This record gives sequence, structure tokens and C-alpha cells, in this order.
Amino acid sequence: TLNSLMKVEPPFVRELPRRPGQKEARFIHLLGETADTNEEHLGETYAGNPANDLEQRVSALERELKEVKLKLESLVKELMG
Repeated sequence: TLNSLMKVEPPFVRELPRRPGQKEARFIHLLGETADTNEEHLGETYAGNPANDLEQRVSALERELKEVKLKLESLVKELMG
């Protein structure tokens, strides 16, 4: 059943890579929203190179952290006068 759901266009499910030591295949549905906050990247994450995907996620987190730091600095300056 899952194979047939993967073969339609657009696909309804995608097989995920196995985790280290895992025997069973995992699948994710591609219907509607997912629980992942980066849902637009979720399909790409499992389709590509895991090392490259990790680098992209780390870069995104670094950018977000930089933005948060800048906002915090701004708030501290505002509060201190």
C-alpha cells in the first residue's frame, strides 16, 4: 500500500532513511501540515544527503540565533537607556 502511495503524482508518502541500528523502514505522509516547524524543508531533508541536510539545518539555526541576539541587544539597550 505504501509503495502505491509513493508512486502517484504527487506522492502521498515518502520513505525516510533508516536510523543507525534500525531495521524497519519509516515513512512520512506528505498530506497537509506536519508537526515539524520547518515543514517546507521536511521532504528535502529526507531526500538528500544527510550530512548536507545537517549543514543546512545548522546554518539556519545559526542565522536564527544571530537574529535573536541582535533583538536581545536592542532590548537591553532600550531598557538601560
